[in-house]
Amino acid sequence: MLIALLPLTVYSVMNSSLCSLVTIAVSVASCVVFEALIQKLLKQKIQIKDLSAASTGLILALILPAQIAVWQVVLGALVAVVVAKAFFGGNGNYVFSPALIGRAFLWVSFKSAFESKWLFPHDGGKESVVALILMAVAFIYLVINKVIDWKAPLMFVSLLFSIYTLSFAANVGTGFGAEVLKAYLGGGIVFAAVFLLSDETIIPNFWAGKVIYGTGAAILTYLIAIPGANADGAMFGILIMNAVAPYLNRSAAKPAQAGGAK
Repeated sequence: MLIALLPLTVYSVMNSSLCSLVTIAVSVASCVVFEALIQKLLKQKIQIKDLSAASTGLILALILPAQIAVWQVVLGALVAVVVAKAFFGGNGNYVFSPALIGRAFLWVSFKSAFESKWLFPHDGGKESVVALILMAVAFIYLVINKVIDWKAPLMFVSLLFSIYTLSFAANVGTGFGAEVLKAYLGGGIVFAAVFLLSDETIIPNFWAGKVIYGTGAAILTYLIAIPGANADGAMFGILIMNAVAPYLNRSAAKPAQAGGAK
C-alpha cells in the first residue's frame, strides 16, 4: 500500500506548504510508535515491520488539513491505532477503517480545523486532475498485485459518478449541481474508493457482498453529502458500511453452513 501512496504523497507535498511534511511525518511516526507501544503493553509480537501502521499514518495525513495542529495529528493517530485497531484485535481483525476513525474523531471534536483544504489536491483544479491520474495508476497497481479487489471501489466510483452527473443535469444553473460534480471531480471520492473503501480486512469476502458494500457506500455518501455537497459524506458512508460488512459475511455463511449440514 505504501508504494501505491508514494507518488500521490510526493505530488501533494509539492503542491502544499512545508507544514504538510510535518503533518505526514508526525502522523506516520505517531501511528508506528503507538502500535509498537500497545503491542508491547499487551505482550504481543511487535509487528511494525509489516508497515501497516505506517500506511495508516500516511493515509490519515493525506485526508487531514495541511495546516492542522501537530497535537491534533498525534491525537488522531492515537485514536486510529489504539481505538480502531487494537481494541478490535489489531491487524487483520479491525472492523472500521483506522484512518477514517481517526479523521472522524478529529472532525467531530475540532470541526473548525477542517475548514482548510485537505493535504492532497482536491479542489477540482488542474492539480486535482493530476492527483486523479496518480490515484488511477495506484488503483491499477494495487489490483494487479492483489492488494485490493476492484469490485467495491469500481462500483462506488461509477455509481457516484452516475448519481452526481444526474444531479448536475437536474440542477443546471444552480449552485448545488455544480458543487456535487466538483465534489466528485475533486478527487476525494476516488481517494476514498482506492485507499479507504478497499481495505481487505474490512470488506466482505464474497463477490455479491463486495458489490452491495460499494453500492451502499455510494448511496450513503451521496445522501449524507446532500446538505453541503461535501466530500465528508464519503467518510461517514464508508464507516456505516464498515459496520454492515460483518453482517453481509454472516448472511453468506449461513446458507453455506446449511448446505454442509445436509
